[in-house]
Amino acid sequence: MVLFIHGGAWRAGDKKAVGQKPRALLPAGFVVASANYRFRPDVEVGPMAQDVATAVAWLHANAERFGGNAERIFLMGHSAGAHLVAVVGTNEAYLKNVGLSHAIIRGVIPLDTGPYNVALQMERTSGRYGQLMTFVFGEDHSKWQAVSPWHHVSARTPPFLVFTSDGRQDAAIQARPFVERLQAHGVEALSLIHI
Repeated sequence: MVLFIHGGAWRAGDKKAVGQKPRALLPAGFVVASANYRFRPDVEVGPMAQDVATAVAWLHANAERFGGNAERIFLMGHSAGAHLVAVVGTNEAYLKNVGLSHAIIRGVIPLDTGPYNVALQMERTSGRYGQLMTFVFGEDHSKWQAVSPWHHVSARTPPFLVFTSDGRQDAAIQARPFVERLQAHGVEALSLIHI
């Protein structure tokens, strides 16, 4: 099963952004679901990641209804959604909060995101994009690590397939080192970077 999480700069968007992905995935035997999550400024990024974990729990509990395998869930997201699936795919606390673990996640597929390492993102970003990052992640450094995939990589992290294709510098700069960090921990990981 594939759970898709939409983008929208952590402040907009809709699960309908799954677009044509089911047309490619359904014939290959996948069950595809798409979920919404709450936005800034109403909630911080941590509760957004928890919304994603809650969607995973729903999919896990209802897999049989849709002909899916509850123990074989892939997380896929675009932009902000890619960041959120990377958070849930690395920081197991979010899944533990809903009674699950990384054991059910067969892979994580982030499509075009930048902040794998939130502290680095905040340090290297300026201008209008820097203002967006400050709006999204806030200025409280103590909250950054929980939503920074870089800081939660371990040997138990599920496999990752990291895509970067939209030309954003931050995505390309952070994607390759993140994949190398995954690999250094023995995680099966591959990056497809097109700038």
